Amino acid sequence: MKLKWMICILFFSRVMHVWAQEEVLPIHRRGYMQAGIKIQYWQQERVPYTSNQIVMPFSALLLLSENISMSISHNPAYSWKNVDEGFFGFSDTWIQINSILWQERLMLNFGLGLPTGKTRLDSTQFAITKELSQSIYRYHVPLYGQGLTGRLGFAMAFKVAAPLIVGFGGQFLYRAPFHPVQYIYGQSVGLEKIYDKQFNPGEELSANAGLDLKLGEEMKLMLDIIYTHYWTDYLDNQVVFGAGDRISVNLGYFYRFANQYVWAYLAYRQRDKNSVLQGVSFMEEEISTGTYQLDFDIAWRAMRMRGGEILFYGEARYYGPETGDDGPTHIYGGGLGVIYDIMERLKLEGQIRGFGGVSQSVGERVVLGIYSYLGLKYEF
Repeated sequence: MKLKWMICILFFSRVMHVWAQEEVLPIHRRGYMQAGIKIQYWQQERVPYTSNQIVMPFSALLLLSENISMSISHNPAYSWKNVDEGFFGFSDTWIQINSILWQERLMLNFGLGLPTGKTRLDSTQFAITKELSQSIYRYHVPLYGQGLTGRLGFAMAFKVAAPLIVGFGGQFLYRAPFHPVQYIYGQSVGLEKIYDKQFNPGEELSANAGLDLKLGEEMKLMLDIIYTHYWTDYLDNQVVFGAGDRISVNLGYFYRFANQYVWAYLAYRQRDKNSVLQGVSFMEEEISTGTYQLDFDIAWRAMRMRGGEILFYGEARYYGPETGDDGPTHIYGGGLGVIYDIMERLKLEGQIRGFGGVSQSVGERVVLGIYSYLGLKYEF
């Protein structure tokens, strides 16, 4: 395994949830374009309408040189609660450039989030996105527009011994102010006003360290630890929220046999107490709402044949209570995936998964969900 790919994976493990294996994260010798349609549907017991989403994701990778690449992604989406409460909007557009230096031991990364996403949501649209932002449901577009965003980071990796590679990295995320919500209020008393305040989200700084340990010719173990610090958020120049620092521990396991492989991934996240504006004082909360989160994902390539492959997926999500009055939410699911070569450089990819579990955020409720994806990928 070349060190340059260890570096890339070390840097992006927090969002990609994969580590360096060709079957899990392909080494791109070509650029590509990928587009499709993704449907996410959730239903809670005794709740007549829950937020659902249809996304049309688009992404592209351009190889500018042997060691420099540029990626582009955009995700238009339609989100709804029922027939009368839905809206379509564009997401922000991300452009990212990666450069490999220093004998393939160092990667520099620069990303720019262009503010093409929908902002100034009305009150109904804002209520829908509040549900979309619940991370346990993994909506593809939890937020449409977040204003201008910039990302700058680095990662390094070193071969300590034949079976062991270690690395570390860091990233700074800049967020510019924007207007998330706009709606009219006070009409009932004849004092019509427009709510349209500027929100300035705090920046983020992350540091991570990881290792890749080869346990045999067909087996690997991967460990990644990430610490993230958040600056405070402002609303019309008044501090309103400060997210507690977060630590994440990710463990991956890969085993290949014959034409099959198994990839398992376990992630644990825990956040410190948040600070919130309470009356005229900005103080740390007494009871932490920064709950712990535990995710487990497994993928099994059960069959590889000429022209395609079949995969099975399983997952479990266990998130702790957000307040002292709540209980944990836990969701379990699994499904099937297919990759089919339509022609030499054109692939058809499809997935379908089903979910069930229990949410105890507002009383105990059964949760059911469906996820499906169908897309095309063209390499050039």
